[in-house]
Amino acid sequence: MDAAEFERRLVLPETATATRQEFAAVERIDVQGFPTTILRVGQQGYVLARGFQPYEAFSKAVRQALQQAAEEQ
Repeated sequence: MDAAEFERRLVLPETATATRQEFAAVERIDVQGFPTTILRVGQQGYVLARGFQPYEAFSKAVRQALQQAAEEQ
């Protein structure tokens, strides 16, 4: 999306609402740094990585989170 469209969407009330909801969600799961990668399955979030992770570690975290999500359903 171009800069003008980004700016247009940025000031929409629904953008502010969605942003507040995301901030509340990351606060609940104790996100404290960037990058933090979260996999969302339905309403559940799984933290895959805090900070940089090599591909192998990240791939393993994805597989484990997907397995856990499947077991919880």
